[in-house]
Amino acid sequence: MPDDVKQPSDQETGFGTGLRRQLERRRTPGDEQQPEAAVVEEPEDEEPSEVEELWAALDAAAEREAGLRRVVAEHEKLQARAVDLEQALAVRESELNELRGLLEEETRPRDQESARHYLRRQAEHHADLIWQAFQDALTALRSDGSVDSRLRLEAARSLLVEAYPESAPPERALTPEQQAAQDELAGLRARRYRGETA
Repeated sequence: MPDDVKQPSDQETGFGTGLRRQLERRRTPGDEQQPEAAVVEEPEDEEPSEVEELWAALDAAAEREAGLRRVVAEHEKLQARAVDLEQALAVRESELNELRGLLEEETRPRDQESARHYLRRQAEHHADLIWQAFQDALTALRSDGSVDSRLRLEAARSLLVEAYPESAPPERALTPEQQAAQDELAGLRARRYRGETA
């Protein structure tokens, strides 16, 4: 019997049988495996040339120069602002000196001015302080927190006498109690004045 004809009993049986035969049939004589495509090698990183280094240094220098220019421009603006502020301060100081002179002129006694007229003028300038003193006296309390009726009454009388002098009773000698109340009122006014000017 020829070799290429096989009897059914000659065939191998079992797992994987026939696989070799099938692979051999598929393989043809001119069909050899091709070698894999040649791997293209990437060029290695080249070191930057001297020209590229110079360009990089030039770019960095240009950035530093731009930053310095911005700083110089900001500095010039600040200097101009400082000059403007110094001029404004000089103007304010001259105005303040002028106002101080006017205030000093108003607060010192004028030539041949009586003491009573000077006191009246000062009282008019500081009417709000005087009113505050009367207001404090009208709501006076003792050190223990109770109402000081005597001081309140004297403050109200004094305020009315000053506001309506034509209706004031004729001058008479004060009793020691009235004198003490007036002294206490004067002391309260003095403390109030010192507290506000401090």
